[in-house]
Amino acid sequence: MKATLFIFLFWVSSVCAEGFNDNFDTKPLDLEWGSSIQQVKEAYPGGLVWPSHNNEVEVNYSLSSESKIYWGGIPAKNVIISFTPENKLSTVYVLFDYVDHQEVSRRSVEIFGVIDRVQEKDGLRKVAWYSPHGVEKKLFVNSAPHVEYVYFVAQKK
Repeated sequence: MKATLFIFLFWVSSVCAEGFNDNFDTKPLDLEWGSSIQQVKEAYPGGLVWPSHNNEVEVNYSLSSESKIYWGGIPAKNVIISFTPENKLSTVYVLFDYVDHQEVSRRSVEIFGVIDRVQEKDGLRKVAWYSPHGVEKKLFVNSAPHVEYVYFVAQKK
């Protein structure tokens, strides 16, 4: 009985991990890359919109706390979606509590597979995965005292 339960749970986590990877390569958060802010607001109502001070990004949309987003079972603290000046979804940021950094790192490798690039400097670790769909995925973990954070970013190039 225990062996059957273990096999079932392993299978379910594998299926979820594969779906998550496919989603970020082609349909982040079940949206299309290039979706408009209006389409995102319809899918995730109640968020906050604010202008960007970046030439590549026109506006940002922070999902409402009502939108429960999970990363392989780990709850996201916040999700921010950025749009180009042409009003197209271009980047998704998923922020986590730092206390979850080891589990987020472990699950990211399970979800995305072999790491394409790792950079470490002054307590900041950047891990990157690339896809054939032109989506760059990065995980940032900063363990420097008093500036600890962990977040994931996916950007359509």
